Amino acid sequence: MLLNLTSLDLSSNSLTGAVPYQLSQLPGIARLNLGNNHLTNPKYGKFLPMPDLKTLSLANNDLNSMFPWFVLNCTGRRMRWLDLSANSYSGHIPSSLPEMIPRLRYLNLSHNEFSGTIPRSLPRLQRLQELRLYNNNLTGGIPEELGMLSELRTLHLWNNALDGPIPASLGNLTSLEFMDLSLNQLHGPIPASLGNLTSLEFMDLSQNQLHGSIPPCLAKMQQIRYFELSGNNLNGVIPPELFTNWTMLQLFDLSNNSFSGSIPPQIDNWVNLEVLYLHGNNFIGPIPAELGNITFLYWLDLSKNHFTGTVPSKIGAVSSLELLDVSTNHLEGELPASICNFTQLSYLILSHNKFRGTISNLNGMESPILCQLGNALHVLDLSHNQLFGELPSCIWSLWNLQFLDLSSNTLVGEVTTVMTNSTSSLISLHLSNNNFTGSFSAMLKNFKNLTILDLANNKISGTIPPWIRETNPLLRILILRSNMLHGSIPWQLSQLSYLHLLDLSKITLQVQYRIVSLTCLQCASP
Repeated sequence: MLLNLTSLDLSSNSLTGAVPYQLSQLPGIARLNLGNNHLTNPKYGKFLPMPDLKTLSLANNDLNSMFPWFVLNCTGRRMRWLDLSANSYSGHIPSSLPEMIPRLRYLNLSHNEFSGTIPRSLPRLQRLQELRLYNNNLTGGIPEELGMLSELRTLHLWNNALDGPIPASLGNLTSLEFMDLSLNQLHGPIPASLGNLTSLEFMDLSQNQLHGSIPPCLAKMQQIRYFELSGNNLNGVIPPELFTNWTMLQLFDLSNNSFSGSIPPQIDNWVNLEVLYLHGNNFIGPIPAELGNITFLYWLDLSKNHFTGTVPSKIGAVSSLELLDVSTNHLEGELPASICNFTQLSYLILSHNKFRGTISNLNGMESPILCQLGNALHVLDLSHNQLFGELPSCIWSLWNLQFLDLSSNTLVGEVTTVMTNSTSSLISLHLSNNNFTGSFSAMLKNFKNLTILDLANNKISGTIPPWIRETNPLLRILILRSNMLHGSIPWQLSQLSYLHLLDLSKITLQVQYRIVSLTCLQCASP
C-alpha cells in the first residue's frame, strides 16, 4: 500500500476499463488526475471516503449516466478542484453541491449532456473562481444569484439553451476577467451594469437574441481585449467613449447586427487592435484612413454595409493584414496601388462594389498591382465591379492562389495561361459574364487542381478536348454556357467521376453516342 502517496497523475494515456475503486484506499491521496483516457463508469458503491482529496479530474473519458454521486459522498469538504468535462454525463446538476463540497474553487462540467436549469444554490460556493458549464443542454435563465459569486473570475455558459435576459446582477462580479454567454437564446438589452466589470478582459455575447444598443458605460471596462456581439438584433451607433477608453482592445466583433453610423477617425486609438469585424450591418460613410495607423491589424472585414467613397491608400501601411473584405458596399474608384504592400495577405475580397479602371494598370510599377500581392494570397474576388481591360498573365504566377473570381466585369482578351512547368494551385476559377475570347483548350493547361470552372457568357471558342479527363480529373462543376464553342461533346466528360454539374446550354455542340452515361448534362439549343 502506498501509504504516503498524496498525488497521482495517470492522465493522457490510453487507459481503459472502469475507474478503479481501489484508488480510494490510498489514505493520503490529495490530488488525483485520470483525465484524457478511455475509462468507464466505476463500481460506485465500493468507493471509500477520500477525506483529504482536494483535486479530482475525470475529464475526457467515456463516463456516462447521471452526476457521479461518489464525488459528493466520498470526496469530502476539502475538495478545491473538480473537472468532469468532456464525458457523457446527463441529468440535472445537483443543487446539493455547495453543501457537499463547499470550498470548491474550480468547477468544470462542460462538454457533457447535463440538462435542466443552473442550480440557484451554486452562489453558496462563495470561494468559486471558475465556473465552466458550456456545451451542455441547460435551459431556463441565468440565475440572478450568480451575481453573488464575488470571487468569480471565469464564467463559461456558452452553447446551451439558456433564455431570458442577462441578469443585471452580473455587474456585481467585479473580479470577473472572462465571460462567455454566446450561443444561447438570451434576449433583452445588454445591462448597463456590466460596465462595472472593470477587470473584464473577454466578453462574448454573440449568437443570441439581444436587442437595443451598446450602453456607453461599457467604456469603463478599460481592461477589455476581446469584445464580441455578433449575430444578435442590436442597433444604434458605436458609443464614441469606447474609442477613447478601450486602448487595450485586440478583437472587436459587431458583425451581423443592425448597427449604423460611421466609423470615426478616433478608431486609431485602438493601437493594439488585431481583428475588426463589422460586416453585415448598416454602417455608412467612408472607410477612415486612420485604419492605416493600426499596425497590428491582420483581419479587417467591413463587408455587407453601406460604405461609400474609395479604399484609402493609407490602409496599405498595415503590412500585417491577412484578410481584407470590403465586398457588398458602395465603394468606387480604382484599386489603390498601396494594396501591393500586403505581402502577408491571404484573402482580398472587393466584390459587389463600383470599382472601376483597368485590371492591368501598372501605376508606375514593373508589373500590375495584382501581381505584386505575393504568394501568401489564397482568395482573390473582384467580381461584380466595373473593371475592364485584359487580364495580366502574371496573375497565374501567384502560385498559392486557390480561388479567383473576376466574374461580372467587362474584361476582354484571351485568358493566357503561359507558365512554367509548375502547376497552378487554383481550385475554383470564375470568369463568367465578361468578354473573354480565345481557346477553351488553352485555358485548361496547368489547372490540374480545378474543381470549379465557370466561363459562362463570354466569347470563348474552340472545342472541348477529349483529354480533359486526364488534365482536369477533379472537376465538380463545369459551366460553359453562352460561348462560341463548337464541335462534339467528347464522351470522356462522362469519365469525370467527381462531376456534379455540367452546363453546356446556349452553345452549338453535337452529342457523341457514348455521352449518355453523364446524367448531369445540361445542353440546350442556341
